[in-house]
Amino acid sequence: MASSDQVEVTLNNHRTFYSIACQHYRQVKQLVAERDRRVIKSDKDVDFVCEKNAAIQRSAMVSVIFSALALEAFINYYGIDRFSRGFFDTHLDSLNTVSKWLILPKLTVGRQLSTDGQPYELLIGLFRLRNKLVHYKTRKKRILG
Repeated sequence: MASSDQVEVTLNNHRTFYSIACQHYRQVKQLVAERDRRVIKSDKDVDFVCEKNAAIQRSAMVSVIFSALALEAFINYYGIDRFSRGFFDTHLDSLNTVSKWLILPKLTVGRQLSTDGQPYELLIGLFRLRNKLVHYKTRKKRILG
């Protein structure tokens, strides 16, 4: 194929990651509703609630991790789109994701996300939680018996 016939396409995953995060968030809400409707009358009901809690935890973990993946993938896409890949890789890629969300809009449009508001706090919280999940450390607890 001649170079004039070539088409450049952008490959990214932020929309896919966002879709997965939303799907699992909806699943969490559904599972919580199912669990909360169950009246505990027997051991079978307790087992049901325990199984729902485990499923809720799994879906919540997926939603958190993929939410963070979506935000990280998007801000990287945004930075590469606004600058060159070389400039981004050399000067911006080593920043943590929260810093990218502050710095890249400031560099490109002259405004940054306010560090005093709820969106910033939620962004910080999401990446703290993601880091706890992704970099999980085994721990021991004493249980009275």
